[in-house]
Amino acid sequence: RDPGYEELKASLTSYNEEKNRIVEDEMARMEQEARALMAGSPYPPAGFSVGYTAQIERADDRIFSFMEQSSIYTGGAHGSETITGYAYDSQTGERLELSDVVSDMDGLYEYLIRFLRADPFYRENLYEEWEDTVGKKVYQETEGGYTYSLQWALAEDGIKIYFSPDEIGPSVMGPVTVGIHYDEELLGFAPQYFPVKEKSIWKLGAYEELAMDVDQD
Repeated sequence: RDPGYEELKASLTSYNEEKNRIVEDEMARMEQEARALMAGSPYPPAGFSVGYTAQIERADDRIFSFMEQSSIYTGGAHGSETITGYAYDSQTGERLELSDVVSDMDGLYEYLIRFLRADPFYRENLYEEWEDTVGKKVYQETEGGYTYSLQWALAEDGIKIYFSPDEIGPSVMGPVTVGIHYDEELLGFAPQYFPVKEKSIWKLGAYEELAMDVDQD
């Protein structure tokens, strides 16, 4: 309800409307599939589910950015989980491309490879071809009509790079997140998107409660 940031509000409204449409369509599809399964079997299906959650990484006068986690379960041992990053220019409301924020993609690729190689857990558990997958995502390569993309969001202290489960390692590992500080000169971060502390909103901690009179009654 606060005045200002109208373009950003419009972008986030469009985002919410699109996610609601996707969930409704998916639920309708799942209902049809469940009815078909029940008609052909005396046992009810295990259950279907679809959902989206968002974690705000940064919200200030320059950037509004969050990480979206979507999950779909249609039976079997486990469902599928996908991580998507969003970063909007707070003034224009436009969703930013990675190239708007990072100018040196070679430097980004080298940093990711170096970081993941240095971690013993990742060295032992990532897929053999994980380096190739990282490269395809950084450089947005296309194979068989599919274009790879790197998921990212801007946090208060730097950029976060996300890999969904089963992209570079087994699903049991969960998502892989690599944080890179804004001070990393190799990447050539765009200074206009550095955070301005005095213009950042107050961020609640996990499970922290806040009482507000939003309509001033």
